[in-house]
Parts: sequence; structure tokens; C-alpha cells
Amino acid sequence: MAELILSPIAEKIIGGLGSEAGKHISLIWGVEDELEDLKETISTIQAVLLDAEKKQSHNNQIKNWLQRLSTVVFKADDLMDDFNTQALIMSHNPMANQILDLDSDFKTRPGPKH
Repeated sequence: MAELILSPIAEKIIGGLGSEAGKHISLIWGVEDELEDLKETISTIQAVLLDAEKKQSHNNQIKNWLQRLSTVVFKADDLMDDFNTQALIMSHNPMANQILDLDSDFKTRPGPKH
């Protein structure tokens, strides 16, 4: 079985969080501090991943941990792609923010009572 290399994906996520579109949307949504905290957390995780990747060929426990962690890392990467897509749409279309707000309001409203 090939060794798992997850640290580049973590680096891609950090890069996405620092993109201009990401900064723009975090400013609009008022989540700049949370975004910075997330970047710091992912940087820490990346450092642990780098060490684990080096040790996985000699330690089955680490290899197993990396395999289980890979699902989470790939989901985070997908979420980051979605975030950046929304940020890009919003940065090029000012009306998109209002449409997304309406969509969000609609999804959070309780449904009809039966």
C-alpha cells in the first residue's frame, strides 16, 4: 500500500483560506477572526502530518491513523473548495451575497406544521 501524503492538502487548504476571495467573504460574513484561528489550527495539524508521514513506513499505528484522518482532510478540502467558489462568486457579483442570504434564511426557517 502506498504511503499517505496529506500535508500538501493541508497546505492547499491554508492557501485557500488566505486567498483574496476568502478574505473578502470572511470580511462580509464577519468571520475574520475565526478564519485566522482556522488557518493557525490547520498549520499545526500540517506540522503533525509531516512528522507522521515520515514515520508511517515504520509504524502501522501511525499509518492506520493517517488512513482514518484522510477522510477528514479530504472533506475539509472539499469544504474549502466550496467556500472559495462562493467567495469568488460573491466578489464578482455583488447581488450574489443577497441571494445567498435569502437562500440561507429559507433553509433555516422551520417548515410547515402538520
